[in-house]
Amino acid sequence: MYVAFVLMLEAVVFYILYAQMPTSLNFFAIHNVHHTLLGFDINPVSFQALNPFWIIVASPILAIAYSHFGAKGKDLSMPAKFTAGMLLCSLGFLTAAASGMWFADAQGLTSPWFIVLVYLFQSLGELMISALGLAMVAAFVPQYMMGFILGMWFLTQATAYLLGGYVATFTAAPEGITDPLQTLPIYTDVFGKIGIVTLIVGLVMWATVPLLNRMMKEESKNVKVA
Repeated sequence: MYVAFVLMLEAVVFYILYAQMPTSLNFFAIHNVHHTLLGFDINPVSFQALNPFWIIVASPILAIAYSHFGAKGKDLSMPAKFTAGMLLCSLGFLTAAASGMWFADAQGLTSPWFIVLVYLFQSLGELMISALGLAMVAAFVPQYMMGFILGMWFLTQATAYLLGGYVATFTAAPEGITDPLQTLPIYTDVFGKIGIVTLIVGLVMWATVPLLNRMMKEESKNVKVA
């Protein structure tokens, strides 16, 4: 139960990041990304379709990897997977920041391939955290508390989306400002700060993984003895 509680707190941070896809990342794609990919003109809002695309592509690959390493007893623990997901999300925002800081052209526009990468990292993070969240609840929570804790899990999402909306307001350009050269520093500054903060959170999570793993093993031994 303690492990589940810690992972739910970590999930709040992830969902704040996840809430940026339809908000700040979407407006970044609209204002500061070239809208041509592989020779096709793309509605910038359509970049959001990259999230389900990467989910579909990566899900079977991760499932095979989990089965392969699980059969050898080398699969990552749930806390380790949550940590990996958080670090991937951090990498996504750092990529978005770097694309604007170092790779934008004279017009303040950057390559759409960076958005493809950002959504790849975010989607992998989602598979590591969001997709495994319900499995975590089912594995760690006593049956008689299952309904209550599931409700708490979805409450973490609701809370995080509210906080995510607040975070997205920091990327809002002043009224009437649409020039990419003026909006670019706003996005890169916020994305860079989000990426760094998330990286720190991920490193803290990484440091707690051994402790959480020990708690899980001790509880497993107690259950077997009982």
